[in-house]
Amino acid sequence: RHSRVGARCPVPYAMPLIESGNQVYAPYLQRTTPLTDEEEVKHKQMLGLDRGKEEDPLSIQDRIKIAQRLQKPKLLSDMSSFKAANQGAVFEDFVRWYGNPENPLGEELNEDSLKRKAEIRSELSPEQEKTFALKEASEAISLLMNLRAFWEDSWDEAEAEAAFEQDPLFNPYITVEMMLHSLETIHPALLMNQVLAVNLSNARFVLSAASKQARQIHILAEGFRNLDDAIDLALAALTKDSSDQVAPNTPGGKSDLLSHLATDTIAKCEEACNQIGEFEILLSRSLALLEKLPGKYGLVDSLLQEGCTDGTFVFVKDPSDRDALLGAIRSGQMVNVTIDPSSFFPDASMREYVLSNNDKLNPCQLNARLVPSTRGVASSFNGSLLLALSSSEHN
Repeated sequence: RHSRVGARCPVPYAMPLIESGNQVYAPYLQRTTPLTDEEEVKHKQMLGLDRGKEEDPLSIQDRIKIAQRLQKPKLLSDMSSFKAANQGAVFEDFVRWYGNPENPLGEELNEDSLKRKAEIRSELSPEQEKTFALKEASEAISLLMNLRAFWEDSWDEAEAEAAFEQDPLFNPYITVEMMLHSLETIHPALLMNQVLAVNLSNARFVLSAASKQARQIHILAEGFRNLDDAIDLALAALTKDSSDQVAPNTPGGKSDLLSHLATDTIAKCEEACNQIGEFEILLSRSLALLEKLPGKYGLVDSLLQEGCTDGTFVFVKDPSDRDALLGAIRSGQMVNVTIDPSSFFPDASMREYVLSNNDKLNPCQLNARLVPSTRGVASSFNGSLLLALSSSEHN
């Protein structure tokens, strides 16, 4: 029987330990300090990833040392936890379970990085391009060799100790001090950047929860997709500005709002706010109609799509939708005026009468529009119209 301190659960379908042949167990691991945008910027600065073409790049050895210093506390903690949960494990057992990091230097292989390397290659002569390619290959080999040696040394240094027995990686007191210092020194534009990002995310969460049932209405679902896309674009732009921390470029080194917030970001945030306002109006109308017409998602969708324009007629063809619509109108009338309870159909909101004579030589016509009063007086027709039209004898 083996002691498995800090073991969480057995790893299914995993190969057994190399030396003992026992089952591999996954240990509980410590959580590190959350990687905020500011911390990510600091890591990039230390690794030299934000240097321009004019600046001297850091050597690969310097970058490797910095990357190892950043990764070592977490790696040592995880190795110690794995050793405590799997007595007799060797380095290869840990590598098979933990896996290798994708890129220890934190570089991203994306369109921008590939474009930047292509620009560098385009400025080189054929001989310089070959030298540059050999340098990249040499750096990659050096990186792999240093990575292997770093992991092996860390494995030898790590002691078998469960996560709950280790010193915590996350120090709340230091983190609070860093937060207070950040709030004291942050530029107001960057602070508003983060506040706006939080508000946009919160608005999407609230509207998503409020419209969950009503999103069976097609026009409402389409509106939420537009809202979601607009907020995603705005958040991506805000994150980019916050991470890049665009340097002030005004004369004399004076800080300017646009030096910390791109114009395109402002436009995307404004579009997101417009989408939020439009969706709120659409959601309020949808919920109000569904309260009167419960379950009639198709009818509500037709009313919202076709009935939102003045002078537009909505033709309700389905008999059940007609009954639901007439019943909703009748229920509304019963709140304000007294109608005949035995009548299935609601009272007409307006009656129009057209009277004309049969004399073709002297035609005349009387139009009467009767609007019942909403004060409960059945014989009162406030706001009605009586119009008499007659033709001259010479017509």
